[in-house]
Amino acid sequence: PQVVSDDDDDDMEPPPTQTQSFWSRLTGRDTRNLEASNHPPQPTSIAFNLDGPNTSDGPTPTVIEEEEDKQPTTATAELLRHHQMFGHISMEKLRNMAKQNIIPRHLANCPVPSCTACLYAKATRRRWRDKRRKNWNGGLKPTRPGEVISVDQLVSPTPGLVAQMTGRLTTKRYTCATVYVDQYSGYSYTHLQKTATAEETIEGKRAFEALCKQHGVTVRHYHADNGIFRANKWVKECLDNGQRLTFAGVNAHHTNGWAAEVDECVFYRGNVMYVLYTDDSILAGPDANEIDQAIKDIQAAKLDITIEGDIQDFLGVHIERKSDGSIHLTQPHLIDLILEDLKMPDDTTSKDTPAASSKLLSRHTKSEDFDNSFNYRSVIGKLNYLEKGSRADIAYITHQCARFTTCPKKEHGEAIRWLARYLKGTRDKGLILRPQKDKGLEVYVDADFAGNWDPKEYKDRDTARSRHGYVIMYAGCPIMYKSQLQNECALSSTESEYTGLSYALRDAIPIMNRLKEMKAVGMPIKSSKAKVHCKVFEDNSGAVEIARVAKYRPRTKHLNCRLHHFRSYVDTTKEISIHKISTEDQPADFLTKSMNEELLKRHRKTVMGW
Repeated sequence: PQVVSDDDDDDMEPPPTQTQSFWSRLTGRDTRNLEASNHPPQPTSIAFNLDGPNTSDGPTPTVIEEEEDKQPTTATAELLRHHQMFGHISMEKLRNMAKQNIIPRHLANCPVPSCTACLYAKATRRRWRDKRRKNWNGGLKPTRPGEVISVDQLVSPTPGLVAQMTGRLTTKRYTCATVYVDQYSGYSYTHLQKTATAEETIEGKRAFEALCKQHGVTVRHYHADNGIFRANKWVKECLDNGQRLTFAGVNAHHTNGWAAEVDECVFYRGNVMYVLYTDDSILAGPDANEIDQAIKDIQAAKLDITIEGDIQDFLGVHIERKSDGSIHLTQPHLIDLILEDLKMPDDTTSKDTPAASSKLLSRHTKSEDFDNSFNYRSVIGKLNYLEKGSRADIAYITHQCARFTTCPKKEHGEAIRWLARYLKGTRDKGLILRPQKDKGLEVYVDADFAGNWDPKEYKDRDTARSRHGYVIMYAGCPIMYKSQLQNECALSSTESEYTGLSYALRDAIPIMNRLKEMKAVGMPIKSSKAKVHCKVFEDNSGAVEIARVAKYRPRTKHLNCRLHHFRSYVDTTKEISIHKISTEDQPADFLTKSMNEELLKRHRKTVMGW
């Protein structure tokens, strides 16, 4: 086919200027000489071949019409057209729409067409992984030890030291471990490995089977994850020993029985709790005689343990029990070391607050560098340990000073000296614990929205980040507190408060689970309620409303996946309740900002007891 184009401007008088017109440049003709020419202008013809260029080597290409571009000729084709227009909606819904006259009514009873796109999607659709059933073990029911062994392998992000008694120190490190769990008895065995190769994994398998043989147990079946256990060498090793082998589904590690679960580090015996962390352990309980008996039983089992003394020698915190039942935690020796590092004179006057409430500590990029009159990093490290051990009142300023360790300025050194003068006046103070039986688990959360904003440091994105602080208390005693700069930039005060609420409950929920576990084993938990319940106190109405009411809000939808992890504890199990509290009565407020002496004393009295 040919398309003929003509220009209506050819009959017009050309402009008086000598420049060539747009149409002349486009067609390659000069219209300025049309009047002098004896021949009238001819139309321009352009040929288009919609089938593509003709080639002598092959057949002429054909154009295949898309299914969506076909014009409906029957009622069935028209129904298919509407099916595609509405995003491949189901035919049943389309028929209901036709009955309601949303689409033509005559399509309600026409034959159902087949959509090739939907057929292809159904043919290639993957099956969604099944939910884990209670006590799931892949259909295998062990009746004796060794009949079914779950095996899994984990990789540690931190290399472990290889212990040795003699010889030159090796540079090799443990990087992974293979865990074997007998599904009948629950016995577990962990084999440390330097590499995750099949050869070293097989060595661990043989070591585990040798241990089982010493106890008269023969391993008959392994249930493993994919990965290294799919290696030909591992499979061949199992087949050569006459052992069966089954695998968990892809991306379904929960089907690997008990080997994928966390190794226990807390054990109970009567009223004694035994906490194990690598090669350090702590025994705790209400009766000292029961603890001593537990130590004797461990030694009688020929386990090599070293008695390090009381827990205060282990933590470096002085613990004193008063006659009124209160417990005082102090660290005066550490405060003396900090004052010694700063070369603080004995006659130095003390301060009533940890930091100046009228000054904001920022980067101060245009100020003078710190004069290195003391070891900044060393003092920050000691302040951090002091704050975590017994001094919640210095948490905010300690973290603020620690942020600028890489490039301290004059103002940062002055802030540490101010803090040291406050510690000098409160040397013998710390945490005072007064247990109250009528109180359970309580969490106080507060946030300071963009409190670090400094117009002089507009290039520093950290000035737009909010800070939250929270105190977790049990029986009226603080057991955990934190002052933290939020990783993300909150868009409103409500979002900053809700972010703090989410982070606080990430620490509170494991404590709730630990209390429930202690109740289950019969530990004497003194609480006002038989059921573990957590009360959360928040002073922002917007954050309280979001946490209480499961409602979709367009302005807060970006918080859904990141911060709504505790919603089931509020809506379903009712184990967490959110309560409104006034800003004046919010004790976590002194963890988010510097404040005057009056407010500091009020919140310090609530949290620290003095």
